[in-house]
Amino acid sequence: MEQPQIFLLHYAGGHAHSYDFLGKRIRNVVSHALELPGRGRRFQENFLLSRAAAAEDYAAQIRQKRNGQPYIIYGHSMGASLGLEVCRRLEEAGDAPRHLVVSGNSGPGVKEQRRKKKGKVFFVERWRF
Repeated sequence: MEQPQIFLLHYAGGHAHSYDFLGKRIRNVVSHALELPGRGRRFQENFLLSRAAAAEDYAAQIRQKRNGQPYIIYGHSMGASLGLEVCRRLEEAGDAPRHLVVSGNSGPGVKEQRRKKKGKVFFVERWRF
């Protein structure tokens, strides 16, 4: 039986090797560190010029690598931001991930607000429901 999968979306300037440290820590799951054109193994390809093109590229890679088992998408920073759009595309195609896990980027419902405290600027995140 095939194992569940996790698809790893890199940060801006990152590549598949950005997730090498996870390889030894993820068990019972097949991990796929994806790359956008112009990075890592895809260095010879031209950079994509839009967010939509990057999301579609990631979605196409996931469609190609899917094994039919439940899967998770994890994105860090830019990968988190693109992950939401990738999930939307895959859900519309009838193949939504089990979970989207993000780090290094506030979600679309988070509003940044500046607040001064003792002469220093702090960023306060507030959830909007």
